[in-house]
Amino acid sequence: MVRRYAVAQAGGDNFTRLVGGREFDARVPFSVIVSVGEQCNSWMGRTFEAPAKPILLPLIDGWPQSLLPQAQEIVARWVAKTAIIDAIGHSVRPPDRVYREFRRTGDPPAGSRVLLGRYSSPGVNQYSRPRFVRPQSTGGAPVDLEFLPFSAILGQLIVLFCLPLRGPDVRTVAEARGKLLPIWPPADAPVTWPPAGLDDQAAPDSSTWELFS
Repeated sequence: MVRRYAVAQAGGDNFTRLVGGREFDARVPFSVIVSVGEQCNSWMGRTFEAPAKPILLPLIDGWPQSLLPQAQEIVARWVAKTAIIDAIGHSVRPPDRVYREFRRTGDPPAGSRVLLGRYSSPGVNQYSRPRFVRPQSTGGAPVDLEFLPFSAILGQLIVLFCLPLRGPDVRTVAEARGKLLPIWPPADAPVTWPPAGLDDQAAPDSSTWELFS
């Protein structure tokens, strides 16, 4: 849905137009391709894509607004769906029980977190693969850590998902610097959009993970 929107606006490989009153030029969003049955595909479109589309597009365009709790939950479910489906096609994937529970409830998995950020310098960092910065050794035992991360830059919108599987909590550098808005678990309070933006140099901070101390 998001990629189709960008492609329709772009008419080609680049998404070039005014976004939030600014010139915008970036590659269209990456595609997530996973073979699923027609019934599952219809369920995802009906449950996640259709409700999220009218909320996501203004966020992608960077228009200021107040994001109410219900809207936050709709976006969080869409981000979780995208992250889980993306992970199915990779070697590090959620356990089958996680997908089954997600398929049953439609909610982000227990213990997962979803955050949003704003990319204030569009045109360079369209997508950054997650990486983990290991803490410097303090002479203690090695950290036993496993988590499922997902981050993407879609227009001026940064989406981030994390599902801890084993070990201590993690967060991104951008979150540690107060640049991201948590929207899941639900906080039952509106959030003001957009938050402080990440420029070209800081954009990788949204996909650089560290231990939460």
